[in-house]
Amino acid sequence: MNKQLKISAAIAVSLCLLVACGSNENDSEQSSVENEPESNESEDEVNSSGLIDKDELNEESDEEDSSNQDDDNTEDQLDLEIGDQATIETTISSFEFTLDSVEIKDELNAVVPDLDVFIVADFTVTNIYDEPIMIEDATGIFEVTTDLDGGGYGDVSEHYDVDVKTVTGELQPGETITGQLVMEDQTNAEHYIRVKSGLVASSSVRNQAIWTFTEDDSE
Repeated sequence: MNKQLKISAAIAVSLCLLVACGSNENDSEQSSVENEPESNESEDEVNSSGLIDKDELNEESDEEDSSNQDDDNTEDQLDLEIGDQATIETTISSFEFTLDSVEIKDELNAVVPDLDVFIVADFTVTNIYDEPIMIEDATGIFEVTTDLDGGGYGDVSEHYDVDVKTVTGELQPGETITGQLVMEDQTNAEHYIRVKSGLVASSSVRNQAIWTFTEDDSE
């Protein structure tokens, strides 16, 4: 009799343990399920807070960089000759410059240059910007040189008492004007009029333009 009671008690204890384990597993599953909505709700709160996803931010940055690159469309023009026109873009304006003709002279109006020769350049400027530009700002960016790897010499007309057509003042949008530059240079088989290399290097002028000419091109 005592043996049967012990067996019955053991069976009862086992059943209680099984029920308790099943209850703990159910509580654990329920707790896990209840935590999931809180995680999703947290993500929804972040997404609805106005914060930008990192991938979206990278895409916008790439689009902005591409847009900025498109702003700089004017190309270098390195093989120009007398009579050719170049489009010049600076940080403050855009204009077209044509080197109409050149004269290479040992003296000008009985004035001798400090260097070997005078270069008298006839030019045409057209303002293609949407605001007025200063003519002297446009023409003042050019220099003459015999060495593209070296320095050059700008307009010196104001330093000499010579009879040339200098032009200054405002040039309105769409307006065109002609004038002359006077430069000094060394004797050489070839000469180059270009945008001052320092202005291009500093990005003050966004593109280079180079006209090549010889004494045979001189009028």
